[in-house]
Amino acid sequence: MSEHYPYRKILIPVDFSEASVQSLRHGLGLASAVGASAVVLTVIDTSFPYPDLYSLDDPQRDYFRVMRERAFQRMEEWLRQQPDAASVKVEKVVLRGRPAVEIPDFAAEIGADLMIVARHGSSGLRHALMGHTAESLARSAPCPVLVLPPEE
Repeated sequence: MSEHYPYRKILIPVDFSEASVQSLRHGLGLASAVGASAVVLTVIDTSFPYPDLYSLDDPQRDYFRVMRERAFQRMEEWLRQQPDAASVKVEKVVLRGRPAVEIPDFAAEIGADLMIVARHGSSGLRHALMGHTAESLARSAPCPVLVLPPEE
């Protein structure tokens, strides 16, 4: 591809679901094809109701520390399984907050040119076509969003 291709930095938010594997595969494949870098991002949702299950001394800090470490480990495992990962400069990021808020803010902060998300199967009339987070990102992202349909 041309060195002037519009995608230089592709943001790939993951939540470690099967749909996220699809996002990662497509995002890395596209980044490899066009010579872009990729940022794999996960957001630890701060609305988790029982962080004290992880610690009695400092439940918030320990919960997020443990979840952050697990997230980085899973990212590493997933990236090792992706054939295009070796040919792409990949940055791994873990944030805490509300995914629908943190992801678009982070995309703007890093100057992402494209975001790739896969939608989950959703229930209810409101989400008949797209999952809640994917819908929210498509509406609020500061860059184009490629929304992948669920794989069969």
